[in-house]
Amino acid sequence: MANVLIDENTMGSIANSIRGKTGGSERLKPRNMPDAIDSIPTGGGGSNADPDLPVRFFSYDGKLLYSYTVEELVQLGSFPPVPEVPGLVSDGWNWDFEDLTLGNGYIGAADIGPLYVTDDGATRIYIKLPDVSCTPIVEVDVLSNAEVALDWGDQSEIQILNTSNEWRKHTYAAPGEYVISLKRVNEEGYFYFEGDFGEGSGLVSERKSYFNENYAYHSIVRKIELGSNVAFGRYAFSTLTRLRYVTMGKIMTTIPQGAFERCNSLEMLTIPKGVTSLGKEACLECYGLKTLSLPPTLEEIKGAACQRCYNLENLVLPHHNLQTIEYRAFDTCYLVKELHFPESVEAVPEYCCSCMRGLRIVSFPGAKSIERGAFNGCYTLPNISIPAGVESIATQAFTSVPVETIYVFATTPPVLSESGALGDTGYDLVIYVPHGCLEAYQTAQYWSNYAGKMVEMPE
Repeated sequence: MANVLIDENTMGSIANSIRGKTGGSERLKPRNMPDAIDSIPTGGGGSNADPDLPVRFFSYDGKLLYSYTVEELVQLGSFPPVPEVPGLVSDGWNWDFEDLTLGNGYIGAADIGPLYVTDDGATRIYIKLPDVSCTPIVEVDVLSNAEVALDWGDQSEIQILNTSNEWRKHTYAAPGEYVISLKRVNEEGYFYFEGDFGEGSGLVSERKSYFNENYAYHSIVRKIELGSNVAFGRYAFSTLTRLRYVTMGKIMTTIPQGAFERCNSLEMLTIPKGVTSLGKEACLECYGLKTLSLPPTLEEIKGAACQRCYNLENLVLPHHNLQTIEYRAFDTCYLVKELHFPESVEAVPEYCCSCMRGLRIVSFPGAKSIERGAFNGCYTLPNISIPAGVESIATQAFTSVPVETIYVFATTPPVLSESGALGDTGYDLVIYVPHGCLEAYQTAQYWSNYAGKMVEMPE
């Protein structure tokens, strides 16, 4: 290699840059610089955050703030600070530093989001009113002797709500942007809002019977900041089609059925720590959702929770407590490339990952069954590893999956429900079976159809 001359000023600049990255102050000799550069952490914040690192921290609006390897975070000894947001008070991240530990080791990956409550405890609804003919209705349940002040944000008289299923209608003097505020004003109780499967969100609506009739009102909501002494129920934010941002603190243990259904403009959603259940259809058809941050306390993901979230890219399943994932949970999430089920999940349920067309890596180490249509239509999944505990593979489990390699680790061939359970396999398919089990697989019902494609693993 030819000699390269570098002047003293350049060497000094390189040394200063290294010290700036490492935080060191020692004098650096040229021969020590390569090792010093290697010691610079690859994680970081802002524009330096690497989206390919396994532990990622996001802002409430979905921007990637920091990213690290698990080892780097353990070495740091704490999480980075939650960003300050005007009008909000941090309630921490939805993971704690201690959650990096899993069993006798560490987690593999996590997408972590911030939690906030409002600085005055009020719940704020940001709206953009197109014209004065739009006269929104706010409906809440006020419970356990609470009194709630409703401020329409236009200097009109503040109204007091104190009964169940109470609603108020308001006429604004001019179109524009307003902040509707709901705040408990006494020391008792709380307030609560929900919606309806047919009507959509009841938070801001016209109280019509069908959500398409409420569309003009649902579409005025742009942002929601949840305060204290508040809870929400089924379909609470459903069909708020232009809702872009939601912030909340550790206020609930369940995300109810349909809570964020069809919030088409929502790009980031942080589920608070303490939540154990992501309800049925909770994020159904959130077409714009890119990042869903799930907490380590999560125990179950109900049916169709994230179905048809076409733009969902960032989805990491927590492995601490998650035991149950139900049918069609991630069906038609086109952009998720990698998904790892916890060992505690014993079934890949019906159509759970169906039509995840970008999925290239998947693992389900604790599965005992792969149910009907589980990976149907995963067009880009090249390899499948079927762990030793799998006992059955149902019909259409891998239909329309042009898989190239299947590794089967069960010494007893899993029961195939039909000849096509392994999908539309190509001519170059290779099925690797455990050492000493080749004959068992080649003669097992329906497995025998693939006998010529089987190879015995080395001992």
